[in-house]
Amino acid sequence: MPSIDYEQARRALEESFALAEASLLKGSEPQFKADIAEACEIIFTSSTQAYREVLLGGTLARIHDKSINIR
Repeated sequence: MPSIDYEQARRALEESFALAEASLLKGSEPQFKADIAEACEIIFTSSTQAYREVLLGGTLARIHDKSINIR
């Protein structure tokens, strides 16, 4: 059974956040494929915070261990 190193996942999240924050402060927004941007728009306009938490958690888990089935 896959396991997650939560400290490593936390560091990855903090590093990614710092890079995104610095980029946005410089006025540079990330570019995404249209279908990904549309899907994210739907998730982030929802008032249900759990959707965003699951998306973030699933993404971190998958980055950490490619064998994890996030479905």
